Amino acid sequence: MGRWSRWRRRTNGRVSGEPVALLHGLGCHRQTWDPVVPLLNGQREIIATDLRWPTRWAG
Repeated sequence: MGRWSRWRRRTNGRVSGEPVALLHGLGCHRQTWDPVVPLLNGQREIIATDLRWPTRWAG
């Protein structure tokens, strides 16, 4: 993902199956998924990304 995004992985250590990647929409950020994460935590590893927007990230 590198310079075009930031991401966070969340797990409680007792996961099974494939990880779930959560992508936000235009003008949003990875915290958009915060209400959903507790519902999935414990079932799957969760990867939430922050896509880079020039207006959000200077430099």
